[in-house]
Amino acid sequence: MAKIEENAGLAGYGVCRFCGQVKYLEHPMPTQEQADEYVTKTCGCEPAKAVRRRQSEAETIQDLFAECAPTVLDLLQQVVDLLREGLLASGTSIKLEENITAKFKVKDGAVIITRSEKHQHQTSI
Repeated sequence: MAKIEENAGLAGYGVCRFCGQVKYLEHPMPTQEQADEYVTKTCGCEPAKAVRRRQSEAETIQDLFAECAPTVLDLLQQVVDLLREGLLASGTSIKLEENITAKFKVKDGAVIITRSEKHQHQTSI
């Protein structure tokens, strides 16, 4: 009975918002919403995996092109989506600034994004 009182007011299970799977939580969450979010983030269903992959891609794009405006980052994410769906050809590149290009290719089902910076040094003597 002490264990029940110890977890009183905490959510001990969560529901995936995509597939509806219910999971028992070893460590109860303060609210049902947090429990459901946790279960959704850790669920093995395909929609949950796709959301995690997209979040990971967005973080990678943000890390590579941190100085770019949010609209540019959204464009780069859309390019990744189109490549994954086969609607753009591998080898696509976008010139973001004078010396910075985002290059995309698909290899073994994964989309590879590269930040390419062109540096030239010229001196008159």
